[in-house]
Amino acid sequence: MVRRKFTEKATKQTPEVWQIIRKWLRLGWSTEYINHRFSVEFPLQKHFCHTTIYDWIDKDRQRGGKLHTYLPRYGKHRWKGGKRKQVGVLLFLTA
Repeated sequence: MVRRKFTEKATKQTPEVWQIIRKWLRLGWSTEYINHRFSVEFPLQKHFCHTTIYDWIDKDRQRGGKLHTYLPRYGKHRWKGGKRKQVGVLLFLTA
């Protein structure tokens, strides 16, 4: 039981796959598009989910890498909602 705990898990991440993903990320592609493109260009290899690519990018970020900066939505802030104020526009309703 102890031996199984320390064994490495099988992974689809090979240096060739990782190099292709880095190249496509630097082109500004999203992980969903990379996933689809990978399954089209390499149909014989096992494909992986776009969240797996996000996990790889997150691990790279924790090690001090900069792959997360190549994501299409990096640095953009999400609008939280609510009403927008209209400046200089007043409406008067007369009955």
